[in-house]
Amino acid sequence: MAVALFARSTEIVQPLTEDLQAVEDQMHDAVHSRKLGSGTAINAAIVTTAQYLQRQQQRGRRAVLIVTDNVSLNYRVPDEEVIRQIYSADAVLNGILIGRQKRPEQRTSQFVNSNFTPANVFKLAEQTGGEAVAAGRIGDSFPQMIERIRARYSIQFAASAGAPGAYRHLRVELAPGVRGKLRGAGIRARAGYYAPE
Repeated sequence: MAVALFARSTEIVQPLTEDLQAVEDQMHDAVHSRKLGSGTAINAAIVTTAQYLQRQQQRGRRAVLIVTDNVSLNYRVPDEEVIRQIYSADAVLNGILIGRQKRPEQRTSQFVNSNFTPANVFKLAEQTGGEAVAAGRIGDSFPQMIERIRARYSIQFAASAGAPGAYRHLRVELAPGVRGKLRGAGIRARAGYYAPE
C-alpha cells in the first residue's frame, strides 16, 4: 500500500510498502497536514497517484482508493484524462464518500467553460471497474472496501485490431441463466480500454 494526501496539490507521503503499520501511521497523521494548500483537486490527485503507480513495478492487482466528499471543481483535468491514466496504471478507482458525497448536477447552460468540470468520483469508479460507496462509519467502510478490492477477478482476452490510441468500448454481463439464479448479483468492469499506440 501507499498513501497520498491531496488538497490543491498532491503528495505521496508513504511510498508503496508492505509495512501496514507505516501506512496506518501516515493515515492517522493525514488529518493534521496543512502543507498542500487549500481547495480540493480530485481529478489532479487521481492522475498524480495513477502516474506514481505507472512508475512502480507491478506485482498483482492495482487499485486506487480515494476518501473524499466529491465536492470539487477540476481545472483542466477532464474525466477522460483521469480514466486514461488509471487504465495506463492497470488499476481501478474506488471511492469512500464522506460528508455531502454529492453527485454533480447536469449542466444545462449554453455558457459552459470546458476548463472547469465538477468532480464525479461515482462516474470515474464506474468507468474504471471500481465502486464508490457512502462512508457510514469510516472505520467500518475502509476494511470492507479493502476486502472488496481483494475479492476481484481478472479476465483477459485477445483484442481485435484497432487504430492506435483509439478508445474501445467493453461490456461485461452475467449470462441470463446466471442472472436468474443469483438475484442481486452484478458485475463491475472497465467500460473500455485504449488500443496500444
